[in-house]
Amino acid sequence: MPSPRRRAFTLVELLIAIGIIVVLVALTIGVGATMANAGKKRATEAAIQTLDQMLDAYIQAKGGNPPGLVRVENVRLPSSAGISGNNDGYYPDGYYPMVDGYSEEDDRIINTVGLFLYEARSVSAVQDILSGLDPKIVRTFQPAETNPRQPELTTVFDAWGNPIRMVHPRFDDRILANDRTPGDPGQAVDLTVASRGFLVGAELTPSVLNNIVLGEVRRNALTDDDYAANPDLIGDSDGGICPSTRPYFYSAGPDGDPSTIEDNVYSATPRFRTPS
Repeated sequence: MPSPRRRAFTLVELLIAIGIIVVLVALTIGVGATMANAGKKRATEAAIQTLDQMLDAYIQAKGGNPPGLVRVENVRLPSSAGISGNNDGYYPDGYYPMVDGYSEEDDRIINTVGLFLYEARSVSAVQDILSGLDPKIVRTFQPAETNPRQPELTTVFDAWGNPIRMVHPRFDDRILANDRTPGDPGQAVDLTVASRGFLVGAELTPSVLNNIVLGEVRRNALTDDDYAANPDLIGDSDGGICPSTRPYFYSAGPDGDPSTIEDNVYSATPRFRTPS
């Protein structure tokens, strides 16, 4: 008897097989990416909750929230910053607002978590908790690569490599000088103007006002209309309002944009202003 001939695959069958393989690979990659992102979210949540524990320790030790203005001593800033220092290039007493937003002076976000950790450097309980964090997410951070006006401070990063942010109740909600049109990020506000009410008491003395390094700040929260008008925009902040009298921490999520709040990770869920 003649042996049966092996039937070859037809072109259609080959295309179907290749299609199935492509779909399976795509599903595998998608599931892997989802699992990796979920792992990063859990790691970020843990870091944020640890920061919240540090805030608890600070409030217990100091009796209240961190100040709205943090004095950083012996700040080394370049002469291009336009700030007069001593002959060693240090600016002895620089005051920085705890604003989660954009600094007009150096065109960068303000390193709020770094300022909080600097302010809490003398609280041993905070330092003990900080030492327990993974060193991979605790490192120094300088927001500006050129012409910096902010000091390089220790900061905690999220699992996507972005600095975690802190919203102080003194400077929550949106901070803009005027109404803006879609696609326009808005104008910064001069915090040193007393009538605006951001600074109080001793913060209004000449010795403090003259040494505020970052005074022009903006805290917008972009909308779908803004992204439609200018898809290259990235928001200054989430625009959130503290749900209580204490600050909250958050991560801008995998996209690094704080205004896209759907993927943000929070220590406490803020309130948001109802769009007008």
